[in-house]
Amino acid sequence: MYYTQKFEALIDIETLLNDYIDLAQYENSCKNCPNYGALYSCPPYDFDKLELLRKFTKLKIIGLQILFDKKLTGKVYSKSEISTIFCNIITPERNSFDSDLLLEEKKLNGLALYSGSCNLCQICKRKTIKPCEHPDKMRYSIESLGGDVVGLSRDYLGVNILWADKGKLPEYFLFVGGILI
Repeated sequence: MYYTQKFEALIDIETLLNDYIDLAQYENSCKNCPNYGALYSCPPYDFDKLELLRKFTKLKIIGLQILFDKKLTGKVYSKSEISTIFCNIITPERNSFDSDLLLEEKKLNGLALYSGSCNLCQICKRKTIKPCEHPDKMRYSIESLGGDVVGLSRDYLGVNILWADKGKLPEYFLFVGGILI
């Protein structure tokens, strides 16, 4: 049905900042997302993103590729079928990926960056202006800090990011997260 493959690479923070961080571009992209200002893991933030990144010397980029069997990618799915695939494959793999990132964070004494927004709570407390329920597990993503994940995955992991289109699954999904160290 599917299998996974992991990729890792290291990038120097200065290279990351100079070549793959564009605060204005990604802040504007985030503004078009319904999670903007609604999740603690998403902008706007009450801290300086560059200051946070400069506390570290490297970013260990970690990618998890979910490769689908040709039988899955060769057909058109309804919205409910796509939703079922996400519930049965994508969400559990993402949750496992996030857990692995937190373990790696401890091992490297760094800061994990998730692949996309935090999904720990059904409704984030930020919407009700209450403190985060899981500050020990909530993390930001590379893109929420201004990072070009498409460029990083292409240039450092050697894998392009693909998206589902018109009810068809891509050949694979790619989660890209990392550890600031």
